[in-house]
Amino acid sequence: MEEIFRIGYKIFNDFQCSIIAIITIVITYPILKKKLLENHISNALNDIQIANKKLIVKSTELIDEYVPLTYTNKWVEIKELVYIAKVITDLQKLSLEANKDSNTILIFLKITLRNTIKHYDSSKHGMISTREIFGIIINVLEQVIYFSTQVVQIPKSSKTSKNNLINKKISKFVTHSEFEKYKYFKQGFIDDPKSAHLLLFYSYLNSSSTKLITRSAFQIFEDTSPLQCMAYVREFYAPMHLEKKENHPLFSDRLLLQFMGFKISTSLSTVTNTSTRVIELNYTNPSDFFGFTDSLTMKTLIDGFKDILIEDSGFDLSQMNKFSKHEKQIISIEFNYEYCQKLFGKNKKNMKKLMKKTVPNN
Repeated sequence: MEEIFRIGYKIFNDFQCSIIAIITIVITYPILKKKLLENHISNALNDIQIANKKLIVKSTELIDEYVPLTYTNKWVEIKELVYIAKVITDLQKLSLEANKDSNTILIFLKITLRNTIKHYDSSKHGMISTREIFGIIINVLEQVIYFSTQVVQIPKSSKTSKNNLINKKISKFVTHSEFEKYKYFKQGFIDDPKSAHLLLFYSYLNSSSTKLITRSAFQIFEDTSPLQCMAYVREFYAPMHLEKKENHPLFSDRLLLQFMGFKISTSLSTVTNTSTRVIELNYTNPSDFFGFTDSLTMKTLIDGFKDILIEDSGFDLSQMNKFSKHEKQIISIEFNYEYCQKLFGKNKKNMKKLMKKTVPNN
């Protein structure tokens, strides 16, 4: 009997220890997990800072090299553009371990250069000058240095969220489809056309670039979000999309032109000896595979294309001063700046609404 009692006591004692161990694990696991996540973020932030310093040094070296090249307006050959694109690609690779802001804006520059090289033909598009291309690059490099020295990437929490690699409907039929990611700590490319990064990048290009470079940048997302902000700040109205409905059995049922940039200048009249502020609105069909702008005329544009995102905007294409076509599916239409300013007053509220939502792409 004494032996049975001793064995029973041992079993109870072992069971009690197991219960205590389980309770300890349940209590301490969240603490351990939180600590591990915080350590991971801490190590990642340290690695980012180390990479930031390397990025600052290299960006500064490139600025010192490129500034003298902006003193003259020499024409850039295709082989020079290819070399410049390689330098920026190497810098972007270095930024992969640095802050996401620098990585993002360098990716924008890399894609823009590649798109430009793809279509660059000095006999058709006009030459790109050293002052233009290196001026753009220097602006981006200065922004990279700013991001690397001023922006501190410290997440407000180490919380994670669960995600699935595949559609939830079939996730139960496979293994290892679920993973966790940080809710407030993101590294890598910021793939959002509404980001301040794209707005900053596009602002470098809009007033100082050839139309080919601007279109090359627009093709990154084919989204007018940065231009909506730029028009709002400059207080003028221009349709973001001009569309014409088509009834063609072989092609798209619509022709879409998207706003890709603008230039405000002063027009001088030798007849009246007066000056007028004008705005050139540049539109593109961003597709490299389906072209239609070569067949456009001022008349077909006025008769067929409509402002489709703000239908009651009052924008009247017949008020344009000039119409011109360019290579690579680009057209320009010129208006008196005062006309577009008056339309801003009428459309300000609708412009704000448009800026808050996602604009449908082509």
